[in-house]
Amino acid sequence: MLPAGDPVKRQSLNIRTADGNYIILNLGNGMYANYAHLQKGTLKVEPGDKVKKGDVIALLGNTGNSNASHMHFHVMDGPSPFASNGLPYVIDSFEYGGR
Repeated sequence: MLPAGDPVKRQSLNIRTADGNYIILNLGNGMYANYAHLQKGTLKVEPGDKVKKGDVIALLGNTGNSNASHMHFHVMDGPSPFASNGLPYVIDSFEYGGR
């Protein structure tokens, strides 16, 4: 069950905590990437850091309104995951590292 479905856990969820630990990267040209539900205490970047393809920015987690470790990802037209519109994107490749 998601925390939002649990009467006790639901009380700690709001628009600011639903994504749990998250990072927003400014991709330039008015595009931003949101990585959410990241493991607490594992963020590897700070505001102003430069990030390049392949950099580890955090570890997958289970924070916010989540019931299993995973990463929520989307590209948007502003720096707020709650006040921006989603934008289309293409993933050119990926590696499966789990089971």
